[in-house]
Amino acid sequence: MVCNRQVGFYMVMGFILVGFPTWILTLAAICFLAGGVLHAWLVWAAGAAALASGFAAARHYFREEAAKFFVLTSITTLLIFGVFFNIAGDFYDMSFDGEVYHQEAVIKLVHNWNPFQEQLIKVEADSPDLLNHYAKGPWIYEAALYKATSAIENTKVFNFLLLSAAFCFTLAALKSQSKIKYPALFSVLLTLNPVMVYQTLSFYIDGQLGSLLLCFLALAFMITQRRDSYLYIGLVMTIVLLANVKFTGVVYAVCGGGLLISWLWSLQQRSRIFPVIKTGLIGLLLAVCLAGFNPYVTNTLYYGHPFYPLYGAGTNNMDIMTSNSPKSFFIMNRYEKLFYAAFSKSENAVELDLPQLKVPFTYEKREVEFFLTATDTRIGGFGPLFGGLLIFSALLFLVLWRRQRQRGLYAVAVASTIFLSAIVNPEAWWARYAPQLWAIPIVAAIGALSVRQGYIRLGGWVMAALLTFNIVLVTVPYAVGNYYASAAWGEVLDELKAVNEPFSIYFGEFRSKRTQLHERGIEYVEVRYNHHLPNGGIDIEPIDWNLPVMRDNCIDAVRDTPIYKWFFAPQ
Repeated sequence: MVCNRQVGFYMVMGFILVGFPTWILTLAAICFLAGGVLHAWLVWAAGAAALASGFAAARHYFREEAAKFFVLTSITTLLIFGVFFNIAGDFYDMSFDGEVYHQEAVIKLVHNWNPFQEQLIKVEADSPDLLNHYAKGPWIYEAALYKATSAIENTKVFNFLLLSAAFCFTLAALKSQSKIKYPALFSVLLTLNPVMVYQTLSFYIDGQLGSLLLCFLALAFMITQRRDSYLYIGLVMTIVLLANVKFTGVVYAVCGGGLLISWLWSLQQRSRIFPVIKTGLIGLLLAVCLAGFNPYVTNTLYYGHPFYPLYGAGTNNMDIMTSNSPKSFFIMNRYEKLFYAAFSKSENAVELDLPQLKVPFTYEKREVEFFLTATDTRIGGFGPLFGGLLIFSALLFLVLWRRQRQRGLYAVAVASTIFLSAIVNPEAWWARYAPQLWAIPIVAAIGALSVRQGYIRLGGWVMAALLTFNIVLVTVPYAVGNYYASAAWGEVLDELKAVNEPFSIYFGEFRSKRTQLHERGIEYVEVRYNHHLPNGGIDIEPIDWNLPVMRDNCIDAVRDTPIYKWFFAPQ
């Protein structure tokens, strides 16, 4: 198939970028099923397979010019990997979940844990239930890269690779439609989803979920527009990764497939429905029965539910929401919770009874401050302006509906589809659980800028400007906060290295930090607070270094800098 060169170029790049983690995950699953463990060669084999799939895609899209475009896309992809590999390594993950169990899972896999055939116990891991039963996709391909490079922080590069893949597929989708104006602008806006941005420097996985959902959306959009067998191949790879990022990935993949079929039916393209069904079944079969043998098959066989321990344990189901939700949310339905989360001040204080509603398009320095080291901002998680953007979106949709009925109907249908895909999750109020909601105001801007009426186009430009400003309000604090926190932690490691003799250290919940000490050759003796006193207290053993306190001090270090006091300090 010969197509627009730019569309083909970005499609091939997307195939390589998505193919790399897909092949690592698939090859690792085969090793685990055979009783083996992770090896460094998996990275090189997966890289070669990803490039081979890119070459096949180049032949599909460019025919006689396949070699030239394959070389161009391969070099570009390798440059992307190299740049982001180094950026990821320059920042330390200072997030709670990232340090407490995501990195711990990566470390266990590097140390020859076979999750398909072995169950960790409490003495082997601080969070065995999470490590044994949660989806493991990111842990596996990050661990494989760690095995090959011996640098754990650099493995965060997959956040950037999947972000880049989402950009490539989105740009290919938008460029394939001549009626859509400014495809590069809107691809950037879609890709710089605040959730995806403020998890790039951590081991959190919701940013990868958002990137893969954007890949799914872009590929599904192209499937409704043209016949192309490689779109189905891309969809299979996306489903394999999506289902193995976290449990909700399976739900979103199934829901997304159903919505795609509904679109094809409504567009009178029923001949494409069976290929989509076949693609979805193949993708889910590979995702659940091979790449996701653990947790999905093992959870079902031994605990009666693929989503154990969140479901299937009866009264013992793990409750992860009670401690993470404002108290008033316990009596609200999913729509009410989403309303308050979207239209309230950005904050992370779960002890509040009710989030504080605010005037749309206003923000305080205190709101911006939450994004300094954000990874899971609960209220206003899409940024301080998101509530206003939703209201403005509704106005643009209404104007489009009245002035450009067909385009307005199409834009509203796309936005409604995105909303439906998110609201199936009862906790969609938490931005990181439903990152696809970010696309709704961008759909409104795309629709407004695709028409001729000057005042509607002006509305589209205003929306694009507001979206950009909202991204800046999230991205700049996040970059600044992580820069200073990482620098402070680097100084701590230098100080520990300078001791030049074994010392005692208490890691608390952050035992994954010991890997950074090992990488620097720092000798230590670990101390655990495990002597409980009769009055319920803890007998604190003598220690030289208390890591949780050191870590908190590093996170707070940004608040002592002039840039914080000037730009972010609450008024």
